[in-house]
Amino acid sequence: MLETCDLTLNYESEDFSKYLKTLQKRLNLLEQQVQAKKIPVLIVLEGFGAAGKGSTISALIAALDPRYFKVYSTKPPTEDERRFPFLQRFWAKTPERGKIAIFDRSWYYDIYLPAIDKEHKLKKYAGKIREINVFEKQLYDDGAAVIKLFLHISKAEQKKRFETLELSPDTRWRV
Repeated sequence: MLETCDLTLNYESEDFSKYLKTLQKRLNLLEQQVQAKKIPVLIVLEGFGAAGKGSTISALIAALDPRYFKVYSTKPPTEDERRFPFLQRFWAKTPERGKIAIFDRSWYYDIYLPAIDKEHKLKKYAGKIREINVFEKQLYDDGAAVIKLFLHISKAEQKKRFETLELSPDTRWRV
């Protein structure tokens, strides 16, 4: 899919602000259609640290009616959550028909970070990958829309953003 994306696309701040307002209006209309058609929607945001997941979610929810969505920030599973099947905590957060669940990290968080670590082998995560495929297929078969986004930035841009975050006591803890 990435081979069809124009990764050089860039907007000036003023142009992007206008474009964003247009997209937010369209998103609000789509939310109304989701409610009318009773479609459960899951939006998954993954990405590298400092790629802009938080600000993307902020821009996204600015256009939505707060009665019809919830945002979930995924953290490593608690001791209690580890006693249950891997995806149970996400099943529990599946939105009802006509509502939206937005995940700041998701079920992929448990597999992609260890998988890119040189000490781990992808084979170890094959079972979880199969479970995720089944989970998403069941959501789809039940009429849910699952929108998955991965925010990518270069290592140089990530380093620059981390350095900026470290300068402020308010954001230093995030690095």
